[in-house]
Amino acid sequence: MLVGVVNLLNEGNLAGAEQEVRQLIADANPNVPIDALILLAEIHRQKGEFVQAVEVIHHILNQHAAYLDNAQLCRILAFSYKSLGKYEEAEKIYRRLAAIVPEDLSSLASVIECKIAGNLTLSLTEFDSLSAQLKDYIHELGLDHNYKKIRAYLLARSGRIGEALEEYLPAFRESISPHKEKGEWYGLNHVLSSDSILGQSQRFGSNLVAVDKEFAYIRKTLRLAKADSVVDVGGAGGLFAERLSKYVEKVTLTDRSPELVAAAQNNLKSSMNINFMVSDITSQGLGLTFDKILMSSVTPAFKSQPALQAAIHNLVSALNPGGRCLVSNNYDISSAEMSVKHAFEKAAQEPLRWLYKTMFIAENVFWIDIPLLESMIRELDVGSFKILNMRLGQDKRRMFDLLITKY
Repeated sequence: MLVGVVNLLNEGNLAGAEQEVRQLIADANPNVPIDALILLAEIHRQKGEFVQAVEVIHHILNQHAAYLDNAQLCRILAFSYKSLGKYEEAEKIYRRLAAIVPEDLSSLASVIECKIAGNLTLSLTEFDSLSAQLKDYIHELGLDHNYKKIRAYLLARSGRIGEALEEYLPAFRESISPHKEKGEWYGLNHVLSSDSILGQSQRFGSNLVAVDKEFAYIRKTLRLAKADSVVDVGGAGGLFAERLSKYVEKVTLTDRSPELVAAAQNNLKSSMNINFMVSDITSQGLGLTFDKILMSSVTPAFKSQPALQAAIHNLVSALNPGGRCLVSNNYDISSAEMSVKHAFEKAAQEPLRWLYKTMFIAENVFWIDIPLLESMIRELDVGSFKILNMRLGQDKRRMFDLLITKY
């Protein structure tokens, strides 16, 4: 009967597999086969029920401690611990699994993952030892760059900033090259996932004072007039669209995410002069023209120079003669390496996970080469432009705004 449960699991029929295995357990009670309980734990794991998976495994181990040497049991337990954020417990089980099945190098890779995600102690010596064992595995999966970066982070945390930069910067320079035809993001997803790094909610959180302060700047720069038609490109949940609607007759909010557009519609359902549209400015035009255009904190999510070029072309095409377009909160490429150096200098004061996430963000924002941007706009020959509000943030990333006025 266990073969039938395994077949159902392989077919992805979790409900059927759970029904079968629970029936088997009930029929066999009190002499329940351990393999049936392990399959039940696996079903819980696949369903994302990690607490239940851990409970079943603990029930097994309380009665049969020797089963901690069972590879399948260890995989379920380690994965469930990791998914629950119990990285210290997960790391111990992954080490045990590596000893049980030494040819399965993914267990050692997971040790590193847990060390970083859980802010556990990871020395450069220990990392070098693990990396040496994982050398072929790393190369086969194309993770060489990722592990070099981890080593650079550990060097930085030990105060060896110069060596860290030498290890890290070559890959970083490649990742931010504005000449690349395709956007290749060098985020270290294998070791640590990251929350979204962009969007108004992430920038402002609940700080409405900061929102109002930025909107005052936007209103002044765009020279809003009551009769204006305005589009908020990449408007997300509608923080700025709501404020724009109080000063002009007609506002359109666009975003490439249908989920965010739906959220904005819900947030702004009491605002009668706002239209909503799903649109990706890097791949399609807006289909309408406007007196004023706002695109705030959107370019950092671009992945390539052609995407930026297409966006600028589509923005200008949607602008009425005499109209103004503000593209704000862009990252200047000239400060990219300064940002990296600043992060490494702070590394010794922060948990490893902080540095890792900070560098993930540095690698994944789209840095803009201002001379290339200016050349791009000149080629369009449709109006004047200015670089505004050049500033340096706490993270040493130079930011700027772009104002385009159409002839």
